[in-house]
Amino acid sequence: MAIKTSISFEGTTYNLDNKDRVAAAAAQQSPLFTKSLTTATYSVSAAESGTIFLFNRAAGVVVTLPTAAVGLNYEFYVETALTSNAYTINAASTSDTLTGMLMSWDIADVGTMTKMNESVATVAWSNPAAADHQLVTNKTTTGGLKGSYYRYRCVSSALWHVSGYNFCSSGATLATPFT
Repeated sequence: MAIKTSISFEGTTYNLDNKDRVAAAAAQQSPLFTKSLTTATYSVSAAESGTIFLFNRAAGVVVTLPTAAVGLNYEFYVETALTSNAYTINAASTSDTLTGMLMSWDIADVGTMTKMNESVATVAWSNPAAADHQLVTNKTTTGGLKGSYYRYRCVSSALWHVSGYNFCSSGATLATPFT
């Protein structure tokens, strides 16, 4: 691919120096990478930072993150609902802990609106405790149903920030997936 020497935007042409041309070329070539997880275990590498991992094993997958390093980021999406076991995301060690928040929903509420002033047990927020280093879903109370999404971003040498959405079984008493 040839690197452009100029670009036009809203009728104005801009000349690009070497730095600008490289940045423009890089921006055009930054695809999203996805990887389908279909084996019982998978160890994520630092080189896979930026990848969206698709959980596609109904019998569950245990993922182990690399050692925490600032800037690493991964996304996990449940494409195949659990039928047994768990979708688990482990930090590399118990000293790499979690912070952040997940919002969990009863799958029966998908497509509806829950007002925050209602007395409901079908929507919940989970925050990891100080020593938590795992996210473990069980398809019922701690989620992991199709459509669940978890984002991990390393914010210090021993801390992962987790955010996302977690779908749980209809009628289940929602519980935290963090351990």
